[in-house]
Amino acid sequence: MLYRRAYMAQMAFRAICGRSPPGTPSPGSSVVSLEEEDTTSADALVSTVISLIGVLVQLANLYAEQWEAEDDDDDDDDDDDAVGNGDDHDAGARAMASQAAAMAESLYVDAIRILAQTIVDVPDHRVELLAEWAEVLETMAKVRAERTGTTDPAHFDEALAKYEEAIEAATAADSELLADLHFDYGQLCHSIADTHLIELDMLYGHPLADPRAIDTLHTIVRPYFDRACAAFRHAVQANKENAVMQERLGDACFVSASVAADPASKARLMAEAEYWYRTAMAADAEDDEVIARLAQLCYRQQRTGECAALLSHWRALGGRVEDLKREDRVFWPDFIAHVPVLLGAAGHV
Repeated sequence: MLYRRAYMAQMAFRAICGRSPPGTPSPGSSVVSLEEEDTTSADALVSTVISLIGVLVQLANLYAEQWEAEDDDDDDDDDDDAVGNGDDHDAGARAMASQAAAMAESLYVDAIRILAQTIVDVPDHRVELLAEWAEVLETMAKVRAERTGTTDPAHFDEALAKYEEAIEAATAADSELLADLHFDYGQLCHSIADTHLIELDMLYGHPLADPRAIDTLHTIVRPYFDRACAAFRHAVQANKENAVMQERLGDACFVSASVAADPASKARLMAEAEYWYRTAMAADAEDDEVIARLAQLCYRQQRTGECAALLSHWRALGGRVEDLKREDRVFWPDFIAHVPVLLGAAGHV
């Protein structure tokens, strides 16, 4: 049957790792329940399928990691060849890498095939299954992008389209998954834009100052940040009490402001970012991460006194500069470099 491949993937994962994937049934139990006990239970079917999809994806990721390791090994052999120490291992490494990549691709495709069939079998769970489908496509796209060494947004077109389909279905069904789907869609759009912004910074320094970067800003960075902001706004609207979503909307507005097309747009986005940071902080006054985000915004607007006061509060809650460095896609290097100075001005050593 269709689900047998998922069961075999679970067994293969166990053979490789010496254990079953976390959070999944023991090998065979899911298939047995499907075939013998719960064949009329839609909930049991969907629950089992989602667990086994997780197995397929985790196993595919293992093969993808194997491809990366073999590919790195092949690069090392090329270095050896350059100094006269090469051998015939590089051809074998390339073959193994290619085989691992093909196996990973096959497993992702199997996961999608299972989800598509299950939507036909259990249409009442369409929203939940479409959400899983979108996540598989997103993971698959990230692996492909890594394998090809490109950052082309087209890699993610299928995943974004599937998220949009899931959002449409969730809206029609008034599903409780709607906020999470908008959030996940926003996360992917934000990641695409942020990746290209970092790439531009590495290539050209400040992208707004270099004409070679303007086209990428117009065609990729700004549009995908706009989509991220819109998605996070929908998520917050659907789940008004979720401080994490509010914080993430603040992040998207803040970074969008850094590449805004005009001063009015920049001011509007910075004001919106501050609003959502303060809203998230009102929900939890001891959330050191959102306090640091608000401090960075004040620093960017040269509101030094407010920034120093916020950092004092952040330090009192146990905040450390090392924590900011680990969040290098949120906190900017110039802000991190000035944190000790600002804390010193506020009377902290």
